[in-house]
Amino acid sequence: MGDLSEFLNARLTETEKIARNCWGDDQAGWWHHTGGEHVADDDGATVCEAVMSDEAIHIARWDPAHVMAWCAAVRAVVHQSWSAMDDPWTYDMMARYLAKEALLEFARIWSAHPDFNPAWRRV
Repeated sequence: MGDLSEFLNARLTETEKIARNCWGDDQAGWWHHTGGEHVADDDGATVCEAVMSDEAIHIARWDPAHVMAWCAAVRAVVHQSWSAMDDPWTYDMMARYLAKEALLEFARIWSAHPDFNPAWRRV
């Protein structure tokens, strides 16, 4: 399962890097759907224009601040899951099973990635 830890950390790091690159120098604020096809930052500056309103809503919802918060939350769950699996005092087999399944579910987000191990797929 060590490969799984490396895989998850690498994917999260890649995702964070992309979000930081989109954020700009100030790294402040969230993006907002301002109506129609427009997405703006907290200062009202247009971040992008999408083809359709639903795309603009999606882009605004997955803005860099949201992505960074999502990555932090996933990292926390991954850390807690590894801790539960590695803790010699965790005798609860269900806790260990759920921790392992949580890690595998996160890995499956990136199942199309070339480094994804086919053994991590659902059977």
